[in-house]
Amino acid sequence: MTAAGRRDAASDRACAPPLLIHELTLGLEPEDGVIWVYGVDDGDGTLAFTDEGVEEVELLVAEYNGIRPSKP
Repeated sequence: MTAAGRRDAASDRACAPPLLIHELTLGLEPEDGVIWVYGVDDGDGTLAFTDEGVEEVELLVAEYNGIRPSKP
């Protein structure tokens, strides 16, 4: 699977938009299952996840959903 595919799969599995996933995973390290994939012409890189990283994303999204204020 491509890196973009893994990012989109994490987004789909966690039921969260990619931007939220990006924000929630900023502090994670490779040992948490988060990696950056760089192509020849890709200076910014693409956020990607291992299987463990996808599980970590799901936990972070669940925690985020549990603490954010609900809309009236």
